[in-house]
Amino acid sequence: MNAEFFKEIMRRYPTGITIASCRLGDLNYGVTMNSFISISLNPPLIGVFVTKGTTASKYLTESKRFVINILAEDQEYLAVRFSSGDSGLLCKL
Repeated sequence: MNAEFFKEIMRRYPTGITIASCRLGDLNYGVTMNSFISISLNPPLIGVFVTKGTTASKYLTESKRFVINILAEDQEYLAVRFSSGDSGLLCKL
């Protein structure tokens, strides 16, 4: 991802709802998050905040890689699906 594309994404995302998703073994997981932040432009880095000790924290850390999915206004059903259960509990995709 080049710096200009990264800046454009961050400019268009002042705040909103996202799903952080990751893969462990043969399973995909996701969790609803209300925000992520830009940390660095070069290299393009973002930060997410997950409560330590939660299932989400465990899975996102163990997977070593994750994807942030920025939801559109009409994707509320996804935010609800991936926020069910205890705080930080991931939903299988």
